[in-house]
Amino acid sequence: MPVRRAKQPEAAEPESPVVLHKNLTVLTTTDPLLLREIKADKKIGPHLIAELSETTVILAPGSEEAVTRQLLKAGHLPQIRKGTP
Repeated sequence: MPVRRAKQPEAAEPESPVVLHKNLTVLTTTDPLLLREIKADKKIGPHLIAELSETTVILAPGSEEAVTRQLLKAGHLPQIRKGTP
């Protein structure tokens, strides 16, 4: 299942050259082939909403636990890093 690339949000104000994203869950891999495998997983793929690079995708809000469970079931051992407030 192909992952949609992130679209620029429509804004009433002129767009700033700097964008700060809060509460964003990002999944990264060290290998593009591994990310392709993860994206193809029927239970993980629907939770991936945007591709930032060949090794980085954005998860849908609230899907962190479901994706983590599926990664573990698939034999992956993801590192979970909490962002700083």
